[in-house]
Amino acid sequence: MHIEIGTIKRYIREGGLHTAGLPLFLEPNIRYMNIYVGNLAWKAKKQDLTELFQHFGEVIRAFIVRDKRTRRSKGFGFVEMEDEDAARAAIEALNNTVFMERAIVVNEAHPRKDADDEDTDEFDEEEES
Repeated sequence: MHIEIGTIKRYIREGGLHTAGLPLFLEPNIRYMNIYVGNLAWKAKKQDLTELFQHFGEVIRAFIVRDKRTRRSKGFGFVEMEDEDAARAAIEALNNTVFMERAIVVNEAHPRKDADDEDTDEFDEEEES
């Protein structure tokens, strides 16, 4: 499947895609709750986030934001959950708790206002296990 970047940006501007300004190629008419997870340990992997949140419900996707140049974690990531009630329960239970020796910040994510202007971050599509 080939999708033009201009099409993605248009959908983001129109509110069709919600993942913190990132393209979401799942079912287009379903809105998943996007959760911000901050103050992550540098060694945290997306699998760690998935395992942490799946106790509350189905995790659609988890990823950690990395610096584009160095590929080092920026210390935060996102988790998408299908069920809003499960996501809210996860936020309530996990915010300000210790995960991998760090007190994490967990709250509902909102799209970045400058998503069209910035291209400095990468998201971990593949990680070492």
